[in-house]
Amino acid sequence: MSTQRTTYLIAYDIADHKRLARVHKVVEGFAIGGQKSLYEC
Repeated sequence: MSTQRTTYLIAYDIADHKRLARVHKVVEGFAIGGQKSLYEC
């Protein structure tokens, strides 16, 4: 049995530093690659 995974490209542009830090932390937890505000998850 094989498991199929879906890859998502996440991009964001958030001006509020508090919100940016929260989003960055969550997205980075799922990321398999990326830079600054663009991640492959």
